[in-house]
This record gives sequence, C-alpha cells and structure tokens, in this order.
Amino acid sequence: MNNTTLTAGRKKKILINYLVHGKQKSTDVNYTKNFAAVANEQLGIEVCFNENKLVPLLVEFFHTVDIRLRHFPWLQRKLQPLLKQLSTRTIIFPGQLKNVDAVLTHWYYPLFTPVKKVPVIYSSGFHSNHYAGFPDDQARIKSDNFRTVQKKINNAAVSFFPARSWITHFQKINKQPNAGKIDYIPHLLPEARKEVRFLSAKFQEPITRILFVGRDGKRKGLLDIILALKNILHKYPQFRKEIYLTVVSSTNVDLSEAGIPGQYLPEVTKPEVLRLMKQSHVFCMPTHHESYGHVFVEAMGSSCAIIADNCDPRTEILDGGKIGQLVQPGNHQELETAILKYLQNRTILKKHAALSHEKFNREYAYEVVVEKLQKIILCHVP
Repeated sequence: MNNTTLTAGRKKKILINYLVHGKQKSTDVNYTKNFAAVANEQLGIEVCFNENKLVPLLVEFFHTVDIRLRHFPWLQRKLQPLLKQLSTRTIIFPGQLKNVDAVLTHWYYPLFTPVKKVPVIYSSGFHSNHYAGFPDDQARIKSDNFRTVQKKINNAAVSFFPARSWITHFQKINKQPNAGKIDYIPHLLPEARKEVRFLSAKFQEPITRILFVGRDGKRKGLLDIILALKNILHKYPQFRKEIYLTVVSSTNVDLSEAGIPGQYLPEVTKPEVLRLMKQSHVFCMPTHHESYGHVFVEAMGSSCAIIADNCDPRTEILDGGKIGQLVQPGNHQELETAILKYLQNRTILKKHAALSHEKFNREYAYEVVVEKLQKIILCHVP
C-alpha cells in the first residue's frame, strides 16, 4: 500500500479517548495520549482528544468508591466487577462526534448515546492465566474478566494486542461465531525511537556492565541478581574486576556490603535510564510478576543483551531464548548460569545484543509502531 493510495479521499478524524480533564493519571490512562502520534497531514489523518469535563468526574467517582470499599472486603468483592466496569467506561456525547470517523481508545472503553455511533479501534491485551490469577482456561472463561474483554473486542471495529501469543490465546477460548478482529501491534513507546546504529564499541570494554531497572526490586528479581552475583564472585573472584552492576530501584540494596562492584540509584529520569542502557552490556530483570515489560524493549533498542524471566510475553519478545536468555523466576542457579554465560563468552553476549537490537528496529521501534497504527486506521475507518 503506497502513500498515493493512503491519501485518497477526505481526511479521517480520530477521537483519541484520552480524558484531558481527568485527574487519574495511571500508566494505562496516560498511555492513551501517545496515540496522538498517528496524526499525519500527508496520510489525511487528524486527531482530537476527549475534552468532556463531566465524564472524568464520573469515572473517578466510581474509582474512588472502589478504593474506599477496601475497608469493607465483603462488599468490595460483591461490587468490584460493577465498579471496575463503570470506572473504565466513558460516555461519548453526540456533540463530541461531529465529523469524527472513529474513536481510538485504551483502558477507557466508549459508550455511545443512541444518536450516533462510530467505529471503535481498541487497544487491549490478554495476559496469561498465571498473571491474571486463573488456574486454567475454564476458570477464565467463566470470569467477569474474560466476558468484559470479549464484549469490548467483539463490539470494536478492530482491536490490537501487543503480543501475538495473547491473540492466539484469546482466539482459542473465544468461541463466539462473530468474534471481533484482532491485529498485532506492539506498545507505542515514545522514548523507544529507532536506533539505526548498533553500539558495537562498548563491547570492546574489559568490564561487563549489568543493569537492573525496576521500582519494586523484590518483585522484579533484584534480590535474585544480588544472590547470583555473590555466588559467582565467590566461585570466580577474578570477575570482581570485570563486573559493574547498576541498580535503579526503590528497593534499597547495599552493593558494598554484598561485595559487588557497582552503584545503587533510588530514582532517575527516563532519559537517564536510556543513557544507562546505552552504556550497559546486559539488561537483567528476572522478574517474578510482570504484565508486559516495556523496559526490556527499551534495553533491546539500546544494544543490550537481555536476561529475562521465561514467562509470556518475554518468551515471545526474546524469540524463545534465541536472542537473549530466559530463566525461571526465583531459580538462582539458572540465573547464575545465564550471567556466567555472558561473562565467559563475549561473542555470545555481543551476538544476542545485536539480534535484539535488530528485532527492536524491525518490530518495536516507535516509528514502526506509529506506521502500523496509521495503517489500521486507514484500513478500518470508512
């Protein structure tokens, strides 16, 4: 599909369902704002935000009620499915839809008044049963969690998930004959710009720089890294001059006491995180519980070799371990072996970093994802 074909016809106006006047600013809520990047004069795509002042008050009211009901667990359990639904739905009024051709949304799903309805382009996902807290597919199918996602997807003109495995899983258990269409588009990360140049020079350094970035260090596997490195340095003391660990986390660790060369930083800005990634050789986060893992993608674009947990979708991101290393969460021996592999073989370290960098530019880079989003709009908006 070339630009001539794409620009044929009048402009397409997309209402991005970001609540401009909303006070709730979670990661999911803020993420929606990123979709403004689809605007493109040449392709004939213009955007606007949800400027309504009443709707944010409604969704935030129900969100606040849910929080306050935590003091009454029995009542919260009874009302939570309803409150969750009410706090993630947004009414779209007719006046907001003037000349609008489609609504692009994430987290908040639009409810239209009867006067006018336009196509919905829905950014969603479908985490693994383990992450979502279900023992198997049967338990999930019976849950409000599944039925809510199913209804939204089947009502949308098109939905998109950031992992192919999530699409396969959802389609496997979604038995409805008129199931909604789902495409694959990775998350849109403005900081993760295309990096044409692989940072080969840093692999000439004698020191192997290992980086961990995770606010909740305990959940993200930081303590496992500390233990694994202590064991390595006990068995191979010569590596003490060849390792440098940088930790960015709210979980305080004393690297001097642990006998590990490095630095601990409680908090840094996003540009500083990316700078640290570009300096590092290995990004290591053997997390115990993770929804997706934007930080892995950013590290891939920064020419790092990756050590991650062996759970979906990291298994997909790292091609089943072909372009990085996957370890069982909490398995210190596996983690120790993975770190040693990179310390003892600089060729494999650099190869994995190069392969990850290549996949990032091909699949996850901001510019690539924006183009995929624009194509979905042009293909599915009349």
